[in-house]
Amino acid sequence: MDGGVEKIDSAHKLTSLLAREARPEALFYLEKGQELKRDPQLDCGRPVYISSLRLAIRAFSGLFASRFETADDLASIASAIDRIPSLISRVRLWTDVSLRYVKADRTDDARKIVSQYLQPLLSVLEKQDYSLWKRALTSSSPALYQAHAASTLELVNRLPREWRDVSLDLIVEFIFRRVPPGDPFENREEQCNLDWQSAGDICTLLSLMDSDSLIYQHIETLVQSAIWSHNETPLTREQRNELAQRLTKLVAEKLPNPRFIAHNGFAIISSAQVARLQKHRIPAWESLIGLGRSIPNVCDRVYVLAILAKTLPNDLWPQKVPLLNEAHQLTTSIPSLLDKLGRLQTLASLAADIDKPLAKKMLNDARDVLLRTNDPETEPIQRRLVDLAYRIDPDAASSLASSLDTDEARRKARERIKYNEFRDSLLNKQPEQLEELGTNFHRLAEVAQALLGQLNANRIQTRHVKTLREWIKLASAESLRKAYPVFSFAIENAICRLSKASDGRVLLRELCDASIASCELVSAIANRHSGPVRSSKAPTLADQSSKIFVHAGARAIALEYLKRWLETRADSFLHICDPWFGVEDLEVLRLILEAAPAVEVTILTSRKKQTDDGLSPDYQRAYREYWQKHFSDQEPPHTELAVIGTQITGELPIHDRWWLTRNAGIRMGTSFNSLGLKGGAEISALTEAEVVDRQNETDDYLKRLKREHLGQKLTFTFSTM
Repeated sequence: MDGGVEKIDSAHKLTSLLAREARPEALFYLEKGQELKRDPQLDCGRPVYISSLRLAIRAFSGLFASRFETADDLASIASAIDRIPSLISRVRLWTDVSLRYVKADRTDDARKIVSQYLQPLLSVLEKQDYSLWKRALTSSSPALYQAHAASTLELVNRLPREWRDVSLDLIVEFIFRRVPPGDPFENREEQCNLDWQSAGDICTLLSLMDSDSLIYQHIETLVQSAIWSHNETPLTREQRNELAQRLTKLVAEKLPNPRFIAHNGFAIISSAQVARLQKHRIPAWESLIGLGRSIPNVCDRVYVLAILAKTLPNDLWPQKVPLLNEAHQLTTSIPSLLDKLGRLQTLASLAADIDKPLAKKMLNDARDVLLRTNDPETEPIQRRLVDLAYRIDPDAASSLASSLDTDEARRKARERIKYNEFRDSLLNKQPEQLEELGTNFHRLAEVAQALLGQLNANRIQTRHVKTLREWIKLASAESLRKAYPVFSFAIENAICRLSKASDGRVLLRELCDASIASCELVSAIANRHSGPVRSSKAPTLADQSSKIFVHAGARAIALEYLKRWLETRADSFLHICDPWFGVEDLEVLRLILEAAPAVEVTILTSRKKQTDDGLSPDYQRAYREYWQKHFSDQEPPHTELAVIGTQITGELPIHDRWWLTRNAGIRMGTSFNSLGLKGGAEISALTEAEVVDRQNETDDYLKRLKREHLGQKLTFTFSTM
């Protein structure tokens, strides 16, 4: 065997296999495994210190965006990492530091970390232990690639085939997510901000992969990101066409791979993803469906048809449900109950966004399969089924749990429902108001881990730091192993909320110092000596200007200005008047959730804009579905949508944009969706007299005091999101 890690794994497996029939031999291998664990290079005995150090690194990274960290800070982190005997653990920690610099758009500093700390460690490991070197190279490959792509790919090419795919997978995932390996990332829609350079890099990396499932998975994310209308760096039409050409060539060269699945399943659904880029005509889609129906393996045929149903463009929407029904019927022919259960779960998940009654029917069939098997491997599928049922309809989840045939299965399902209920309550309520917060810390920690994944994916808004004090207080009474997810979420929440705010530096500096001091304290307890505690520095605050001109490319500055205005001026209500407000402008509700979640929002827009966007008259459903698909897993703030327009043209009599709250208001020079992206625009504060005048004019329409405009009757549609 190559090294200690494999030997420990083998010792544990042998112990398990021999435990019943050959107890003395089992005890022998158990003792051998324990001896191997004491090898300092494997670092099996320092989880508390390493966890505290990971928290310190996370807090340290909160200073990167404002360049507020010092050489002493980095020296403290380096000293803490050097206390760890295991070189591979040091590699992983320095990888974390480097990638957090990349995340903060400080690539030069990330390169310094790689050259000064990572590469020397890898050189030593390569000479000492090949097994540890290949693991260290694989885990550090995203940081190495960001520092120097060409030399990294040369190193990766020296790895065994399976390890090479893992390494390439980690590199691609970081390009998509901008989150270090090991940090959760939860985005059901699989869409990421992606520029053209990154898209090209990913194509190159996929051409080096062997695993067909990984290639398809990344092609799907790549296409979804390329066509995502809210991508911060959108691809041009020409770039999309070139990307489609590169992916078409990639699919032809890489799929199918006879080492894995010999039929064309992954090639078909990969081609379907490429078709989304080029908006192929109906015959091309019919050809792909025909190819999917010809796949010999029925289990794989179900999967391919289901993916095709999901991928079909909107002008073929009527074909989605029949195709899902066809795949559903095929599941009856799958011989393995475990495979059948997995496919039903996949089908129900895809159908949930297309036809909820059909998804419920698939869930019922999955429940019937569960009742026919005692296979322990069904447990994770059962958990996903409960989560899916809860997302579709909480009552359906309760019905599913009640129908299971053993007390233990029912208990686990009901526990999962309680987890989902608790998660929803934390997502959509102020946490300090929740009486049950401390009644089940395990559930709180599990939810905190999930929320960290959603925060990393930008699917939820940050919370005011003070609202997490009760979480931290509860976590401080638990072991670090249990409390780690809560501390991680609290630190990351503070970083996301405050790292670019001028007055956030004080708290982030204190947070960094406290985290480093805690790490040193853990080390001192272990080694019976104390470590230094550092002092914090306080920056000064700048007053907010009464107006700001937002240039193209300065969206972040504009959002910070609006966030500060909401935090300091929004009181009870916020009226957004914008005759060109559409579903793509719903991103503003994310800002409101973060800065002023208690205000009641009213959006006044025109019927003409909704018609131009092709929305159905069911505005409540259209807006809510767009919000959930493109922006957030949280409930939006309390929002009323007022769609008003003249009977003939649908235009709103108001032709300006403004935001109004109690005794304050601002004038918006462009739509929220294009702010800082398309040309320049001014945001300016309204005078007291202008606030009164604009509020009266807005109330004329919100209260239906005016019912005509230039001889045309007005139509009014009010709905609540």
